[in-house]
Amino acid sequence: MCWWDPSLDLEVKWFESQKRRKASPAEHSVAHAVLEGRFTEKGVGLYSPGGAGKNPLLLLPWLGATLAGPTTAAASEKATTAAPPSSEVKAILSEVKDHLNGALAAKPLEVLSSWSGLRLSPARPPPYRRFSGKKRDAFAMFSSESGLLTVTGGNWTLYRQMAQAAVNHAIEVAALHSLAQPTDSRTVVLVGGHRYTPELPSALAQRHPSALTAQKAQQLVRTYGDRSVEVAELAAADGFRALPSPKSPSSGSTSRVVWETEVEYAIR
Repeated sequence: MCWWDPSLDLEVKWFESQKRRKASPAEHSVAHAVLEGRFTEKGVGLYSPGGAGKNPLLLLPWLGATLAGPTTAAASEKATTAAPPSSEVKAILSEVKDHLNGALAAKPLEVLSSWSGLRLSPARPPPYRRFSGKKRDAFAMFSSESGLLTVTGGNWTLYRQMAQAAVNHAIEVAALHSLAQPTDSRTVVLVGGHRYTPELPSALAQRHPSALTAQKAQQLVRTYGDRSVEVAELAAADGFRALPSPKSPSSGSTSRVVWETEVEYAIR
């Protein structure tokens, strides 16, 4: 699954060169928005598969706010940024209202941020392998003559299955059976999970009492896992400098404090 990035141009050009082999995927723009936190309960998300004229909708609690989406539309050749058109944001607000039966209508002022990505959907390139039974969630893999293995399609909920299929397919295509064994991504611990404990947020807050509230410590651990210790140490050396954060239009409070160090850490 590919989201918008300037470097994606190179991959798109490569796909264009493969059109004579019918290997070019379909491109779709996928938009999400971050709404105020009142649309979800703490620790509880909502997924509605759609149907009866409704599109699928995902609502997830995220750092005190609500992640909503996605919308899917044909990708525009004129798109040069990750900012979605206003029509896509309005579509998300409309879907939230429809799926919640109008009980919680979202207002434009409650949109804290939004972005759009580029999704490449399977287009039956040879040799072609398709996984997952649902067409919307399907992902495919194919290999070029140079040996480049491409995975396209899929979604957030299939990342472990996609990783497992890609590794196993690479072993088969490159004849690496003597060097590697088929993998089971279900047993692979994610980055940040090796030294994680439920007590880590409180331990982090106690280590930096003047700069870390219980909420900020919880946010750090949920974002970085055991790497939050390193992020906090780097932020301490930098004076815990915070970036300007959007304020809630209804309450006037800041939903989350983001340190400059967090951006630098992500870039590294």
